Amino acid sequence: NALSGWKNELLSCPCDMTQPQRSKKQHQRRPPPPDSSSRRRSQQLESRLRRRLEAAGETERIRRRLHADLAECGWRDAMVERAKEVVRRRGLVNLTLEELASEIYDAGRATVPVEVKGRTVRDLRAALRNDDESAHR
Repeated sequence: NALSGWKNELLSCPCDMTQPQRSKKQHQRRPPPPDSSSRRRSQQLESRLRRRLEAAGETERIRRRLHADLAECGWRDAMVERAKEVVRRRGLVNLTLEELASEIYDAGRATVPVEVKGRTVRDLRAALRNDDESAHR
């Protein structure tokens, strides 16, 4: 089934998120931009994965751990400071929440520590494995 293919891709990802990242040129392995059918398929698979994690009760546990990891490493505080900087620069009256989010979104994604990403991927993989094991019993 399509979900198991996506799950297998996640489980066998050649990127070891626990290792330091290489330069972008060495690590970059981007596929061509998806056409609308592959984008739709990807969205469907993501939706199925989310439902599966929620049904297993894993979504909230993984989310709590991610939030704790981000706070512990200082990422959350750095993002709050970045948001304050944008508000000071643009002014609170001239800024919507959507504009603020779009200004800090890319920087936020780019600055999540590799260790946090790796731990989250490992948690997702473990949840999928546990779900598979319980389904086959």
